[in-house]
Amino acid sequence: MLDEQNQKVPKWNVTTPRKQSVKSLKKQMLVSNVNKKLLTYMFHSDFKFHLRAIDALRQDLTNNTNGTIDNLDMILKWFTLRFFDKKPPVLLKGLEYLQAVFTMLIAQEYKMLEYEASSFIPYLILKIGYPMDAVWNGVQALLRQIEQVYPAAGVFEYLMKGLKSKNAECLEHLRSLIENNGVEVCKPDLSAAVKEIARQVSYRGSFVREALDCIVQVYFIEKDNVYEMIGEIPDEDLSVLKKHIEGVVKDRGAQGSHVSQEQQQQDEEEES
Repeated sequence: MLDEQNQKVPKWNVTTPRKQSVKSLKKQMLVSNVNKKLLTYMFHSDFKFHLRAIDALRQDLTNNTNGTIDNLDMILKWFTLRFFDKKPPVLLKGLEYLQAVFTMLIAQEYKMLEYEASSFIPYLILKIGYPMDAVWNGVQALLRQIEQVYPAAGVFEYLMKGLKSKNAECLEHLRSLIENNGVEVCKPDLSAAVKEIARQVSYRGSFVREALDCIVQVYFIEKDNVYEMIGEIPDEDLSVLKKHIEGVVKDRGAQGSHVSQEQQQQDEEEES
């Protein structure tokens, strides 16, 4: 169905889908000898044909793993266009298919190339706070899979850019990346990342808690150096941040003390 792609890959930068973007992708697929029937489905004006296209892609994933890998960037680009369509049936079926694709990539120990990542991850992040549980769960699962085939530091950079969309879900993933990978994941610059995350405290709402939890993860590693990284922020925000850090550190100390006491009691019982 999909032949190996040999032509130069055009840069994919779609703020909003335009005829030129669609035309460019269709041309790329034509050069790559995409099955004409599939091509008709993929670029049909009726979203029901998009569902048929996803079914065909899913079948091809089973029968032609190499073809999916060879043409991964085009497949991902097409799904970014579908993200803009805002059709829940297509989103749900598409996310299910994409999770199957990344399950295969993980099993193959595939490493996602930069042009593939840049063609897809920023657009997936735009859907990170989608107000529909099934779609939300699919996006979260897909992001976790991507972290297994693409450097965590690269995902971190894309999520930092995603903060511009004022989505607290980005902060939750940033916290998780720092917790699991350390501050080395904060690329390209730790201080700049901390400073930007600290600025989110001013937005209130869910931003406050998520931003504070991100800073706490950095504090566990960098200690008081984190305040120098934060730089100047409103006194009210700094006060909230300090109180949160102190509270979390205190709770962590109490939990550690409790565990130590339990361990000591267990050791005494074993000795007796």
